[in-house]
Amino acid sequence: MAELPPGSNATSASPTVAVSVPRIFITGPAVGVGVSSVVLGLLAALKKKGTSVAVAKVGSHLIQTTHYRRVTGSLAHSLNLWTLNREQILDTVGRLSSGAEMVILEGDQGLFDRKPKDYVVGVEAEIAQFLNAPIVLVLDAEGFGESIAAAVHGYCHYFRDLSIAGIICNRVRDKAHSEQLKRAIDELKGPIYLGGLPISKDVAASVEAETDENPGLLRRSAVVSAGELVQEHFDFQALKQVFTKSKPVTVKKSVISSQQRACRIAVADDMAFHLTFQSNLDLIRREGGELVAFSPLVDRKLPGNVRGVYLPGGYMQLYATELSANNSMLQALRAFVESGGVLYSEANSVGYLCNSISLQSGTRLSMCGIIPGNATLLAQRVANDTDNLVEVRSVNPTIISRSGERFRGYRDYQWAIRLEQAIDTQFELNFRGDTSGESDMPPVLEGFAPYPNVIATSVQAHWTSNPMLARLFVESVSRA
Repeated sequence: MAELPPGSNATSASPTVAVSVPRIFITGPAVGVGVSSVVLGLLAALKKKGTSVAVAKVGSHLIQTTHYRRVTGSLAHSLNLWTLNREQILDTVGRLSSGAEMVILEGDQGLFDRKPKDYVVGVEAEIAQFLNAPIVLVLDAEGFGESIAAAVHGYCHYFRDLSIAGIICNRVRDKAHSEQLKRAIDELKGPIYLGGLPISKDVAASVEAETDENPGLLRRSAVVSAGELVQEHFDFQALKQVFTKSKPVTVKKSVISSQQRACRIAVADDMAFHLTFQSNLDLIRREGGELVAFSPLVDRKLPGNVRGVYLPGGYMQLYATELSANNSMLQALRAFVESGGVLYSEANSVGYLCNSISLQSGTRLSMCGIIPGNATLLAQRVANDTDNLVEVRSVNPTIISRSGERFRGYRDYQWAIRLEQAIDTQFELNFRGDTSGESDMPPVLEGFAPYPNVIATSVQAHWTSNPMLARLFVESVSRA
């Protein structure tokens, strides 16, 4: 990976600690084999058994990590392979392990699919290796019989020093089919057969259902169905055996320690605002920020005794009428900022802070009035893909950064903002470009600071790329 941004987790001589919480890496040989459906069902089943399980997913996938947080009751983290370096990924796993009985890591693509040259690993198999996590491979077994053994043998011996410890066969026909697959895999005397799951198409479709047009939270019925299928068809004793094959990893002791509570911070969490890198919230909490959820959609005022507000990205444009009608909350946020309260807004939530927004229908709606301008809804969302990965440089000090501070994330917004008066822009966005490091896109200046205690950015920032952002945010709130 390229040189670390200033303030990043560079190797230091700070005390270290071994993290021995059992972990596994669940992945597949290709996209579409049902890995996310299996993980969802496994999380639901373990939760029902009373097991404290933490989860992280390779990539950004803020929708899925939001689902997982709601299922497990704990923050689910994202391991973006361009945004984070190896030490930062290790730190994330260390933080995930605190208070957990087991950690599940979910892959993003095929186990051996080649990543771009500027990513932290060449293939996802390397993640499992440096995290000392045994691999559980999910295979689409539809149409397979004993030939499944040849496929498993090939995956086990394709990559040097790779530990594939368990096999899950997805989309099996019936119990007899599952037994047939089990016998074939057991004869290899290698990975353990964990179960054959007849995951229904309804469950699989529901996991991927949330889009810009259908942003509803994962249906509870889908979670229950997935959990029941796993409970019925999974060998949990065999799973426990696979977990024991993981080995400790070493992280800095400071990574898993927490500061005493220093302040209260309100975090928006409803249908309009809920997409963020959840490790940002974890870092805030570890720096002493007590997090309190609120809903700009339905709450009439902010929670009591808060001096900081965090507005995640989401789908505010779909709830614009309801947000505009909740005038009490609009006034409360504006009064909060005018009284010196600290506010951080990211990605698609920026439009909510403007004087007004204009929808594609031509409707114009009043909003918070913190940014002096109008936000017009774009016809197409500028979403998370490799063209929008950015490294951000802070041009001036802000509530989350010092001058020259760098961090990474991706640009995700759906608003063109026309200012009614000039305000400072605090960030320089440098786009990733291609794998050679060259980009056709020039740097962009953005990051609105209409007040010294406010920063609003179109970037979905991954604060793990520079944890100093969380520390500075908590310090800003504590001083407010």
